[in-house]
Amino acid sequence: MSSLDIPEKYAPYADAIKATIKKTIKFKLQKNPDLKLWQSKVGGSPYLPLNEPYPLNSEGEPLLFLAQVNFAELPRIEDFPEKGILEFYIDGQDDVMGLDNEDGGYKVVYFEDIEEDESKLRREFEKLTFPIGPFEEEVCYGMEFSLEDQYMSISDYRFENIANFGDDYDMYDDYNALYPAHRHRLWGYPYFTQRDPRTSENEFKDYELLFQLDSDENIIWGDLGIAAFFIKPDDLKKLDFTNVLYNWDCT
Repeated sequence: MSSLDIPEKYAPYADAIKATIKKTIKFKLQKNPDLKLWQSKVGGSPYLPLNEPYPLNSEGEPLLFLAQVNFAELPRIEDFPEKGILEFYIDGQDDVMGLDNEDGGYKVVYFEDIEEDESKLRREFEKLTFPIGPFEEEVCYGMEFSLEDQYMSISDYRFENIANFGDDYDMYDDYNALYPAHRHRLWGYPYFTQRDPRTSENEFKDYELLFQLDSDENIIWGDLGIAAFFIKPDDLKKLDFTNVLYNWDCT
């Protein structure tokens, strides 16, 4: 059976489940201290032209560089830009890593045109220190991407409109095992250890997963949690990253 086959016990919901199929870009992390400033990475030094200010929190303190994605390195996906670098920053001075501060606890920055002359890029990042973060400050991880199809995750708030298994918790557990949404990924459907912050009643209902970074042997979000950033598809098409939602939770 392939990873997208629908078992017989889910047959009453098969058409609805299949209708949710979506592309997702999964990625694996590998320690690599020799990455160029413009390459995709988690941790390490960000891409930042000399004329660009370093992102700050609401107190004027530097944010922790979490990750960046160079779109030219990704498998082609219709919803994503073909070029540019997207960077994610969170508050490394804050016990909850910026989660409760929407005004300055995190920031997403996009550069459409990439400068590869290192003399025109900032390099003084070793001077920055952060007491809190999901990984060791001095470590940098390269990203290996792969494109896959994915059905809607059981964590997604919209799943209740797709299938209702009642009190049959084995059905939920088995579905989650068959079509997992955890691990590192871009686009597709998210995973949560607690609950989806998007609901049909709030302003985030139309937001989709942009970037997800899970806990693993090197990345730790609290008690083995998971972090994600979300965006409206229309904003993504316009390359407008000013209204991104950030969330992380743990058990």
